Amino acid sequence: MHFCLQNRLNFSQLPGDVKTLLVKEHGLRLSGKGRVKVEARLASKDSNMELSTAKEKVSRVQDAFKLFSIRFVRLNGILFTRTSLETFADVLTLVSHDLCELLSSGPEEELNFGTDAAENSLLFVRLVSILIFTVHNLKRENEGQTYAEIVQRAALLQNAFTAVFELMGHVVERCSQLQDVSSSYTLPAILVFVEWLACCPDVAAASSAVDEKQSITRSHFWKHCISFLNKILSIRPMCIDDDEDETCFFNMSRYEGETENRLALWEDFELRGFLPLVPAHTILDFSRKHSFVSDGSKEKKARIRRILAAGKALANVIRVDQKTVCFD
Repeated sequence: MHFCLQNRLNFSQLPGDVKTLLVKEHGLRLSGKGRVKVEARLASKDSNMELSTAKEKVSRVQDAFKLFSIRFVRLNGILFTRTSLETFADVLTLVSHDLCELLSSGPEEELNFGTDAAENSLLFVRLVSILIFTVHNLKRENEGQTYAEIVQRAALLQNAFTAVFELMGHVVERCSQLQDVSSSYTLPAILVFVEWLACCPDVAAASSAVDEKQSITRSHFWKHCISFLNKILSIRPMCIDDDEDETCFFNMSRYEGETENRLALWEDFELRGFLPLVPAHTILDFSRKHSFVSDGSKEKKARIRRILAAGKALANVIRVDQKTVCFD
């Protein structure tokens, strides 16, 4: 009795073509150094592919941002030059689409509007400032206007309101979707917008002359804004110490009468002297050293407080689907 392996043949007994195949296979069975080299080449190839994919993504984002910027300028150009009004709705649709694409989705923000959070934040402050000034400029009544000019101004104002509420609605909605709302680079722009609305209750409250498009847009904005404010309230204990004196004001229309100094944030310094926001800046303390687009814990808390204060003031004037908003 003996041990044996079935089907075992001597190499010399194998047919020629099988010998050749085995030699090739044997050549592929690399020893230590050879295997390391192959694995290194494969890893390098994978790394290059990942790098190439990352570069392509960056290129796509840059192209999308460039397109958004061009269309945004064109959108506001229509309102300033008062020409090509018939294209406004189409251009706004494109701008909204581009903005939503760049804002991305998910629990984390992507830096698609600049190289870092500071650039992204500053860009949004500038965007909202342009939108605000467009409305502010159109609201001013000039003496000696003809009937045709009055009608045109009313139509332009409708479009301007629609644009600002639609675009800021996207920004507020995206911010409320984030895991960490308090650190969003869109918060400074949102603060600028809601404080402007709180200072201008006639802008925040829709008039009887509002068309259907603007009415729907406003309704969507306020729904997103209420959701956003509720999320801010849910994180409030983490952002504001209960024993601290809340530097906020509950009636924005009383800005001019306030005397107590408030902490000026970097966005306040950036927009100091900006006419539409003068009432909001009257009570702010601009005496401290300004740190460009930089926030500490104190600044973040102050921003949250002011957003909530503006929200409380706005609750008295806004209506959503004929329903009033209350804060309790």
